[in-house]
Amino acid sequence: MTVSSHRNALNLVVHGILPRRAGSGEAKRVVLIVGDSLRADLLFGVDAFSSLPKIVVPYVRDIIQTRGAFGLSHTRVPTESRPGHVAIIGGMYEDISAVTKGWKTNPVHFDSIFNQSSHTFSFGSPDILPMFAQGATPGKVDTWSYDEEDEDFTKDATALDIWVLDQLWTLFQNASLNDLLDSELRADKVVFFLHLLGLDTTGHSYRPHSKEYMNNIQVVDRIVQQTEELFSNFYHDEETNFVFTADRGMSRIGNHGDVDPDNTRTPLIAWGRGIRGPLPDIIPSLHDEYFHVEQADLAPLMAALLGINYPVNSVGILPDADPTILEHYRVKHGASQMRYLASLIEGHRETTELIKVTLQGLRYLETYNRVLIRIIVIVVYLGWSAYASLSICPLPASSVSDRQPIFWALFAAERAPWTFYVYVTFPCYFWQQFALRGVPIVVQQFKSSDRRGHFIDKVLFHLIIVVVVLQCMVAAYTHRHVRSQHPRLLLSWMSNCPVTGIFPLLSVNKREDLYMIMCGGAMILAVGAGCTRLALDGAPKAAKLSKITQMLFILLAMTVTASSVKSLQAKQGLSIINQTSAWLILAVSSIYPFISKAQHSTPTSRIISLFLSFGICFIILSISVEGLFYVAFTCNLLLWIEVEAIVQSNRAGAASQNQGYEFHTDNIKIALFFLFFVQVAFFGTGKSFYLEPVYSLVPIFNPFLMAALLWWSDYIELTYDTGSWLEIGQSISFFCITSLLLVWSAGICTAGEYLMVDILVFHKSMDSHKLE
Repeated sequence: MTVSSHRNALNLVVHGILPRRAGSGEAKRVVLIVGDSLRADLLFGVDAFSSLPKIVVPYVRDIIQTRGAFGLSHTRVPTESRPGHVAIIGGMYEDISAVTKGWKTNPVHFDSIFNQSSHTFSFGSPDILPMFAQGATPGKVDTWSYDEEDEDFTKDATALDIWVLDQLWTLFQNASLNDLLDSELRADKVVFFLHLLGLDTTGHSYRPHSKEYMNNIQVVDRIVQQTEELFSNFYHDEETNFVFTADRGMSRIGNHGDVDPDNTRTPLIAWGRGIRGPLPDIIPSLHDEYFHVEQADLAPLMAALLGINYPVNSVGILPDADPTILEHYRVKHGASQMRYLASLIEGHRETTELIKVTLQGLRYLETYNRVLIRIIVIVVYLGWSAYASLSICPLPASSVSDRQPIFWALFAAERAPWTFYVYVTFPCYFWQQFALRGVPIVVQQFKSSDRRGHFIDKVLFHLIIVVVVLQCMVAAYTHRHVRSQHPRLLLSWMSNCPVTGIFPLLSVNKREDLYMIMCGGAMILAVGAGCTRLALDGAPKAAKLSKITQMLFILLAMTVTASSVKSLQAKQGLSIINQTSAWLILAVSSIYPFISKAQHSTPTSRIISLFLSFGICFIILSISVEGLFYVAFTCNLLLWIEVEAIVQSNRAGAASQNQGYEFHTDNIKIALFFLFFVQVAFFGTGKSFYLEPVYSLVPIFNPFLMAALLWWSDYIELTYDTGSWLEIGQSISFFCITSLLLVWSAGICTAGEYLMVDILVFHKSMDSHKLE
């Protein structure tokens, strides 16, 4: 295997490509207007909203019907702002590894139409404009952006779009006083970029089918009209092209990122010099002829309109300049030009086929090492499982040669990237250790077995059972319906499991429900109070006071959350008192169990303390039933502890006579239960990354802080069910989940021992006193 052929396959930016000019061009300037998160169906549709008016965008619709070309631009996942704008402006689909760079103020390290233009004037969000300006030739891209504090989800977001129009008007006004600016504006090959963020902010706050979103679309329609009027009044010519599109759509619940058609289908409208007018449908129907393009096709389209170089890393295909050529051929069939037009059509067909084959070859080269990497990953996971089983095996008495240098020599000879050396280190170590310690035990048990055939059948049977159980858990990733002697304890266990199993069956599409949030808080309070009463009978006064303090935190969190949600729903904004109080309650309650001096004599007492502490997050950072799930899941875990304690107590006498660890088949059951509960904790509530829960803490757009809060709330319950990135992103999510399960399984054991260390010490001291 030639690893070195394309060791940069993960990097889609190829350096050293010669630029290619698009031609003479059709116009002097291009105006790119991007409505962030604008849905195509709500823009093009009639009666798209239940409320009036019937046509939301009269001006844009008039352009479509009388003088412009329109269609759908299809995005790729992840349907997020940065990849969408990279495709539109750079003509390429950014490598998914760029997500590690964030999306704020990071330069885009590849060519774009901004860089190829004579000058670019851009207006809009501070999250989008700087990364294109920093990556372009110095001084070629001018930006005007508002402050980050203006991206307030609790305020009217149409003000952001109106601000963009005002800055464009100011720019033209300043040109009359600045000769240099006037000459730059009147030069050829100029690009104007208007980024309208209001729809994205409004959609997140009120959802796309809301009245607020409709009003924002109407504001965008008026901005398009006034923008065209500004250019007409300033230039007094017909040398301007307009391209109106969106970077991604938005799902009905106000999210994006996945492959939902509402996210991947965006509107595209182009008009001006060099753009054909509308094409009536040949067969009478309810709509005119429209076209489909890929989002990356927009960059070469704008380059061709301006007559500038195509972005060097562009993979877009220039749409047909004259889509009526086939109709011309039909009309002139039999005329003297038939043979010429036939060869022209054949050449066009062969060129299209060549482009398709070239893109397929490019994709093959970009994924050249995928098979090798997948094999290594599979071997790593299997090796880790085998290595983890060695904790019950004795130390080795022999040695096994290490095959790792062989792989390193192969990679060195083929000049593989350094990461490959790291990839192969772990599986070699894991399997070397298993061969050293695990294989001799298996061979010894096989040889000592009286019925070797029965031994093999038993091993295969247990292996099949484990695989079936694991497959049932994995099936829940894409099929949510899959998850779903002591008579009192048995009844509690049997009743609580179905209650917990209800939550994975609920829809992941939720709206903010204050009533359910308060019910969750009340249940957390009730369960905490009940368990505290049972667990603290005869306990020290300090322990009881600690639990009462934590329950007061719960009441305060419920009060502040109710006030904040009502204020935000009434569009009154978030008061600084509520915001500060929420942050203080969240911070203090999270660290309280670790700074409290209360001593816990039982594991249940310690667990209840942690339950009340983390319960604050399921009030402040919840949108619906997350708090109720948290209560049901915690009760399930407490009951499981009681069940396992009873089972273990039945063999306590025999275990006390053993000098060391003795393996029992029940240990497999505990491991599977443990893994199953981790799965339920991951996917129990089906909570997605809604922004509503963080508004009570961060009303101003702050992506990293918002993401941190969402990840914090998800790590407490570990829910990742409807993550973004459903094609590329879903595979990334599955890989990350699989990796995190390994890390989490080991980490949670370590964290659990740390959290319960005082209980373990207490019980050991009690046992020693009994022995004395």
